[in-house]
Amino acid sequence: MNRIGLTAISAAFLIGAVGSAMAAGTTSASGNSAPATMMQHRADRYRDTAGDRYTQALNLLEAKGYTGIENFAAKGQGFTAYAWHNGKRVAVSVDPTTGQIQSGT
Repeated sequence: MNRIGLTAISAAFLIGAVGSAMAAGTTSASGNSAPATMMQHRADRYRDTAGDRYTQALNLLEAKGYTGIENFAAKGQGFTAYAWHNGKRVAVSVDPTTGQIQSGT
């Protein structure tokens, strides 16, 4: 095969690959891409609300300066744990709904 023929085939392949990539990123009439919409639907459908509460409670503790959080467990509407705060190990109880943290020794 000559050099011109090989160049023409390479260019055609490249144009086809770019066209396919552009078509994959097309959007629907609403402006959302179909794959992203489907993934968001799956995320909403399988959302772990209990896990969200755990994460919120842990984030509250960390935001208030608690470190070394151990024995983190659900109790009633909130969570209990042991953590370090201001150089002391304390027992804490957290309610992620209200944002309240109660600590003791």
